[in-house]
Amino acid sequence: MKEFTFSSGNAAIRQLKELPKPKKKKLNTDRILFLALLAIILIYVLVKLYQGIALIQVDGMVTMDKLSVNFSEDIRILDINIREGADISHGDTLFTYRNQYFENDATYFSMQVSNQERINRDRRQIEMDIRQKEAERDYHLQTVEMLTNESNETARLVALAVYSKTTYEQANQRLRRAEIDLRKTEKELLILKQEREKILLSESSNINQSIPDGFQNTRVYKAPFNGIVGQISVQENEISYKANEVLTIHQPKKTKIQAYFPQSAIDYISIGETVELSFPNGETHQGVIEQYYIATYELPDEFQKSYEPTERGILVDILPFKNSDDNDWKKFYKMSVTVSVGRFF
Repeated sequence: MKEFTFSSGNAAIRQLKELPKPKKKKLNTDRILFLALLAIILIYVLVKLYQGIALIQVDGMVTMDKLSVNFSEDIRILDINIREGADISHGDTLFTYRNQYFENDATYFSMQVSNQERINRDRRQIEMDIRQKEAERDYHLQTVEMLTNESNETARLVALAVYSKTTYEQANQRLRRAEIDLRKTEKELLILKQEREKILLSESSNINQSIPDGFQNTRVYKAPFNGIVGQISVQENEISYKANEVLTIHQPKKTKIQAYFPQSAIDYISIGETVELSFPNGETHQGVIEQYYIATYELPDEFQKSYEPTERGILVDILPFKNSDDNDWKKFYKMSVTVSVGRFF
């Protein structure tokens, strides 16, 4: 019988080693920060390019119509019946004063005669202004009538494919501008007629006024319209010298923005143009250019760099696009506003 032995050679079954597990990639924070910074810089550059090429951005200031109360002679303020920021109505007594140079009744009579002469001059001037404004209104009426006929004829020719739609739009734009000029002239004419009525009432009052007994040269100043009292520059029992400002009366219902455009931008601004307004608190509103002035004006100190030559710009008045926005503008009185107008749209 053959002897059985185990083989001493290498075994046929070998042990397999496990494959190494793939390591998770670490988050590259530096690369992400670099890409984020690059994106921010790119966005900033694109915004600046857009603002520089597609937009005209200028500085503006919120203003409102105001009356500066001053006198042609030295006066002494006796009593002040209002305070700064107070709402006043037409006819309210604001303060009492005494003219230092009207010391007797004879001088008072002389003042009446002088007042009558002044009233007569004002009446003649206002009548002349009314006649001129009526002539201007008639001119605008004729212009509107002519442009209306032109627009209707253009519409007919566009329908017949003689003219393009652009020609019709241009004719309508000229008609709208003429209508704006007509409304503005009619409003100015109404104001002139109201001023004439005031002059006639003043004349009647001056004629019927007699010298009171015990006259002591005391006068009262009454509010000429509704408004808000601005800065009061004098105190009670203080003398306000000739031409010095006693106080100001603001009309918040006539709030507007005055903006100064460079002279090179004259082709991009027109009456009725819609503009974007950015206020100091980040709010944005829309406004419409109500008028621009023919003459150029020096930029205010806050818009003018001291080390550069004095600049002159085109001054425009911007009114609220919506009536409700007017109340929001009042709180930004005398604050700067950024005005933007598109170059290509």
